[in-house]
Amino acid sequence: FLIVSAFDPSPTSMAFRCALSCFLLVLAAWGGSDESCSEGSCAADSDKFPLLVDEGNELARSGNHDAAIQKFKQALGIDDTTKRAANPLTNIAICLRLLGRQDEALQYLQKGLTVDPASFYAHFTMGNWLADAQAWGEADKHYKDALKLAPAGSDVSVRANWANVLQRSLHYDKERAFAGRDVVDEAYKLILPVFKLAKAGKIDLPINIAGVTSVVLHKKGKAKKQKELHRLAVKRGVWQDVSQRPKEFNWDFARRGLSTPWWTGETPASLEEITEHWKKLREEVGAMLGADQLASLDGDERELYFSSKGDDWRGLYVVRAGKFDAKAAKIAPVASSIFQRSSGIGDKHYYVSVSVLMPGTESEPHCGLTNERITCHLALQIPEASAGEVGISVAGEVRGWKEGEWLCFDDSFEHKVWNKAAEPRAVIVVNFRHPRL
Repeated sequence: FLIVSAFDPSPTSMAFRCALSCFLLVLAAWGGSDESCSEGSCAADSDKFPLLVDEGNELARSGNHDAAIQKFKQALGIDDTTKRAANPLTNIAICLRLLGRQDEALQYLQKGLTVDPASFYAHFTMGNWLADAQAWGEADKHYKDALKLAPAGSDVSVRANWANVLQRSLHYDKERAFAGRDVVDEAYKLILPVFKLAKAGKIDLPINIAGVTSVVLHKKGKAKKQKELHRLAVKRGVWQDVSQRPKEFNWDFARRGLSTPWWTGETPASLEEITEHWKKLREEVGAMLGADQLASLDGDERELYFSSKGDDWRGLYVVRAGKFDAKAAKIAPVASSIFQRSSGIGDKHYYVSVSVLMPGTESEPHCGLTNERITCHLALQIPEASAGEVGISVAGEVRGWKEGEWLCFDDSFEHKVWNKAAEPRAVIVVNFRHPRL
């Protein structure tokens, strides 16, 4: 079983869709052998049940989800009431979700749990979906059941996903679900056996499980074990560098040896043009900040800092994945007019955002999505302080910003930012396709 949504909880993300597609396994032989034929069914029809499920699995793995659903439904036409029906019901649910039919998917998954309350497959899938919806408490219950029911070897993914839910919850309102619980310690106890098995060479170390394990070890303060994990991941070919841990890693590009933490190579010509407008951009960002128009970072980015500890990181996207955000034009007309003409429009790697780090805020160490891009900061407002007070660290090297200048780096390397001064730090962040890709 592959880990699902270890980092990126979006059901539309490539990692999520690929993981779910791969998750459709041949499980038809589980359960219900004594009750395999409903009353009046012939033995021949019963024998077709596992074959139809197998055919559905193959179609699902090839991405033909509509045809897969039909095969699973044919199997359910033979038996939709005994325990073995739980697996095709769950597979239909996954296919429906990949097709964007969320409500139908949930109905099939719930029916899968009804016909077999002890279905590992259904509990694990439900836990993943609830985690995506940030329904931490409900996800927690299903992961608990899934771990109890997990077949030999399948507990690794359950442990990793459950630990991920627990550590992620720290960045949200966890009181409703986890009041009085030390979720970091629980996550650590869940992931430690996975780490030990990986060290012993008894399990593979997929990139998502390696990533979750690293985050949990960091939050538990196990720096020595985290470094050991990173060295192991590099040795196993998960990442290339102990400091470079993106969610998606392009090894073909990495083998060319062109990646460096700090980037001083070529950049898009538009960056130089944008520099001419840095004072206008600073004025606009200051006005937005004064009018309280910049919202706190949310979604996955909320997990980069701890609002519960008083950290305050605000921003606004002007371009996302190469698509201009028309809503941003109403709030930031200057930035919008500058960037909507950019050559990056249409490129999935191209992002532009305003980023304001409020006083007293420090991010968690983190890595970007992929090693296929470069990130540049155009400094707009930087408090007068040393880099130790207001700065950025990439792969362990600390630097500061200079107003009106660009600072570029490969954000697939671990980095963090901080502002210990009394004034906000404001930059324009531009992500673009690596020039040497």
